Amino acid sequence: MPQQLEYDEQGSTFYYFLISFYGLFLLPATYFLWPSRKKAAGETGLVCQCDPCRHKRVRLEEEQPRETLWIITRVAVIAVLWLLLAFMLYKVLTAEVSYEEYDPFSILELNSDATMGEIRKQYRRLSKVYHPDKQGGDQDMFMKIAKAYEALTDEVSRENWIKYGNPDGPQAATFGIALPSWVVEKQNSIWVLGLYMLVFIIILPIAVGTWWYRSIKYTTANLLIQTSQVFFHYLSKPRQLTIKRLLMVMAAAFEFNPQYSKLLPPRPSDDEELTELIHSRDLPHLTVKVKEPVLREPWAVKTSILIHAHLGKVGLPPATLRPDQKTVLKVCPRLINEMINILNQVWIYARYRPSPQVSTPPSQDVYESVMRMSQMVVQQTWDRESVVLQLPHIQTDMLRHFRTRRRNITTVEEFVAMKNADRRSLVRAISDEDYLDVMAVCSSFPHVTISTETQVMDDDDRHKVTAGSMVTVTVTLERVGLLEKYKVDQESLLGSGTVSLEEEDDPVINHNNTVVENVGAGEKGKSQRPSWEKNKRKKGREGKEKEETEHEEPEEPMEEKSGSVSEEEGGERESEGEVEGGGKGEDEEEEEWQSLQETMKIQQQKKKELGVNKESHPVHAPFFPEVKQEGWWLYIADKRRKEIVVLPQRVQGLKSELTQDLQFQAPEKPCVLRYTVILTSDSYLNLQFSTELKIDVSQRVEVKGRSQWAELEQEEEEEEAFEETESEGDFSDLSDSDS
Repeated sequence: MPQQLEYDEQGSTFYYFLISFYGLFLLPATYFLWPSRKKAAGETGLVCQCDPCRHKRVRLEEEQPRETLWIITRVAVIAVLWLLLAFMLYKVLTAEVSYEEYDPFSILELNSDATMGEIRKQYRRLSKVYHPDKQGGDQDMFMKIAKAYEALTDEVSRENWIKYGNPDGPQAATFGIALPSWVVEKQNSIWVLGLYMLVFIIILPIAVGTWWYRSIKYTTANLLIQTSQVFFHYLSKPRQLTIKRLLMVMAAAFEFNPQYSKLLPPRPSDDEELTELIHSRDLPHLTVKVKEPVLREPWAVKTSILIHAHLGKVGLPPATLRPDQKTVLKVCPRLINEMINILNQVWIYARYRPSPQVSTPPSQDVYESVMRMSQMVVQQTWDRESVVLQLPHIQTDMLRHFRTRRRNITTVEEFVAMKNADRRSLVRAISDEDYLDVMAVCSSFPHVTISTETQVMDDDDRHKVTAGSMVTVTVTLERVGLLEKYKVDQESLLGSGTVSLEEEDDPVINHNNTVVENVGAGEKGKSQRPSWEKNKRKKGREGKEKEETEHEEPEEPMEEKSGSVSEEEGGERESEGEVEGGGKGEDEEEEEWQSLQETMKIQQQKKKELGVNKESHPVHAPFFPEVKQEGWWLYIADKRRKEIVVLPQRVQGLKSELTQDLQFQAPEKPCVLRYTVILTSDSYLNLQFSTELKIDVSQRVEVKGRSQWAELEQEEEEEEAFEETESEGDFSDLSDSDS
């Protein structure tokens, strides 16, 4: 049957086409445009009420209306788009159906139970009314009446109507196009063609070209390609990279170049204000006279001054340099992460593709210097300052009470580990409200416990590391707050009393009037012990430590011994299995298969967990312009050689517990590896957790069975040769018999 193509005259089917493609656009647009719910920064525990924190919260709340307006705009756009979809659905549901079933009774204006006499009578009456020869007649209606009368009176026509729905029999199938007919009308062809040209020839190429031009300018970290090139140029040099040098390299990022970015535009007042800062004594670590390219550019010098002013706590003009400094500080975390990535590339090039330009891999000190830069920027301090100064209301003149003959408090964790009375007495110069702020910040300080498990994936004996194998170190990180770790009751912080000031020892001060780090004698008693008693006590401690080490040392040989016994037993079992069944049993294979499936599930779950959630815990950083979440770098290093074994990996989303795998290749020769798994914070100054990692690399075991395969191949060759000789002998016998 011939097929006919018809266009939608009323546009009802066109709505189906439009709704389908509109839904494909609307669903992902709603997912990406719908505002995400942000959790409050201080949901649990105490909240710091120091002046810098309150000022930061007020400033963030002032910036909130802009975000709120943007959120309202996005929600309004999404609502309008969904209303448009609802309107199209309404039009589809209320559209009249163009197809009607053929009914001769309705054409003759009769009921379906009419008799043959009533049909003939009605046909005569309607024929007189609609006959074309009469005045007011209708030829089309007359033809319909005649066809309906024939369908009801003629047996063949009636059978066709009942069977096919039409008295003429089966009709040609019609297929419609879901476009309104006005689209293909001649008078509208110019407009339709113009719309196609506008969308597919002008708008689409411009959009794709703009996206491509922007994508080739930026890296995956949304940084300019030129920035990565500058970092690679300076970080790949084998010279000593100090923190001052690294700060200069970071300031040379092209994000601050006005020719490539609009983040840091030049101001008319820059020359006067920056010159005043250069000649002042507030920035002692600043180096301006640089002859190297890029580092000496005016915009790079300006960025370096802004960073040094932040670290030196130098006030800036609020209308000019202060907004520029906030912009620079917001970009610094991404720049530091990019520097770590560039160092990883340099490490890979130096290890596997050495060249005259890149011949020495970066040392552990260089990596940790870059990580320390992130801590300095977030906490607004230099790395030489005491980590206790990260706590609010703690001033430099109070540090002399932290290091005395009775105590040596150098970290926040040591401060929290003290008794409530001793801790309150140590900071007795501040009020109770300020002390609560100090403890509120201490509650947010993390303590991470690192546990490791070494194994070789896809191996029969996973816990046995052989030479040249790929070692997988599964690192489990467990985070708790310091108050939770030392079980400090927040309600009893102020109710523990205080220690008398007379019981406090004088700080140890040298000739330069600076506090000397001194781990003093015991906490009880002010009288100094004689030298012989100190020596006895020291010897006693050393003896005790020796006893502890001697008691702990046999644990490793026991493990090795147990491992050797299990290997021997396993070897005996394997040999017995080979003798009895010629290989592993079905139960053992089933267990190995199940363990392999469980391992694959665990690895897939780890991949899903990593990088999905970047929110962990808010950092106490009142001088950082944004809300900072805790972040970490996890890596394995050889501390004795100052070398990186496993490149640092970014760890985010560590709320309570997280697991991550680190892989490296074992040496080609048997040895004992003594590495250190290190977790370094990107937010708190000099905060680092580590655990020792000892791996016994054994001799690589030759794969058994190669000689057996060789013997089998030799036997097969001999059998084939024997068969050939037999066939030749049979053929010779046949020839002899024929002759």
